[in-house]
Amino acid sequence: MRSREVRRAIIAFAATCLSLVASFLMLLHGHWLDNNADFEMEMRNSFKNDLTSDICICMNRSIIWTDGDTIGAQYDCTIYNNTDKIFKDWELKIDMPRMAEIGSIWNGKYLLSEDGVVLIPDEEIATISPHGEKSFGIVLHSPKVIAITDFVMAGRFSTHLWMYEFFWVWSFLVLTWVIFIVAYAISYAKVRNYNKRLKKDAAIITQTFKTFANLIDAKDSYTQGHSMRVADYAVAIAKRMKLPERQIEELGYIALMHDCGKIGVPDEILNKPGALTEEERKCINEHTVKGGAILENFNAIKGIRQGALYHHERFDGKGYPEGLKGKDIPLYARIIGVADAFDAMNSNRVYRKSLPQDVILGELRKCSGTQFDPDIVKHMIQMLEEGCYGFEAWDEK
Repeated sequence: MRSREVRRAIIAFAATCLSLVASFLMLLHGHWLDNNADFEMEMRNSFKNDLTSDICICMNRSIIWTDGDTIGAQYDCTIYNNTDKIFKDWELKIDMPRMAEIGSIWNGKYLLSEDGVVLIPDEEIATISPHGEKSFGIVLHSPKVIAITDFVMAGRFSTHLWMYEFFWVWSFLVLTWVIFIVAYAISYAKVRNYNKRLKKDAAIITQTFKTFANLIDAKDSYTQGHSMRVADYAVAIAKRMKLPERQIEELGYIALMHDCGKIGVPDEILNKPGALTEEERKCINEHTVKGGAILENFNAIKGIRQGALYHHERFDGKGYPEGLKGKDIPLYARIIGVADAFDAMNSNRVYRKSLPQDVILGELRKCSGTQFDPDIVKHMIQMLEEGCYGFEAWDEK
């Protein structure tokens, strides 16, 4: 399950990255096309201060003076960029009469050609921002006042990436994705560390329960490993019953502690080789009550006290210590009761050898509905009929 989720995350990550890269390449392609959009505007025999065109040129004669036989005139020029793009690397070619001479120019320089004068702006005004304007001026000397009416404006439109609306959408997606990846990485690391701690804690808990179970079983030399085997059988039954994984895990712990009350049973009674007296039998039977008392304040695992207290109750109500009947017996206790009885029959005891498998099967079938819950004991019977117990160590699943 976990590896499948990781593969899905990798596929989603790769698909998103490819989409972002493709969109960025499209953005760069559009940006490249715009940066190669040349512009040229020609005007002949007239001059209009039309501020509605994409590139508008306004040239005014501001000062006129006489210097001997020569008339000087100052022309102030403003170029307006009425677009949403950058206008850059522009030049202004002016057709002037041959009798006119350039006295000076500011914010630019000029080159003479056969067709007129080419005005080249300084770097400071060579780029006009969207809806911006730049100004320069020129002084002409001529025998008479002249009107500049013929010119050619040439330049190039360009855009910055951030001038595209799509660029901000793309940036937002990238930022969102980066935040998601960082958050996912942090969360994954935390969850991974948390799961490691849980696994370590679970191992500690399991080992602790096993240690206590071994201490309990150590009182009876003939029942060494009894609690561990009962836990294994109980978990195997619970798996066949398809109980939730959490309940199966809890059942394993509860089964390990089901005989904890035997700590209070004297060794001479617990290990007596002969038949028990009525008082001795009563003392042994009280291990369920003592186990319930020991686990009375253990609330971390739900049902652990009931497992110790009621695992010797019978389905027909003839068990002990309280004579509970049927479904009134807690589920965990009913499962442990089957597992406990099977291990008792399948193990060597101080007073007898282990019973043959066919005898055990006969007892399980005979006691179905009386000592055992029929819906539970049938799974134990099926495991035996299949030729194996069909279980593995509950804490190693």
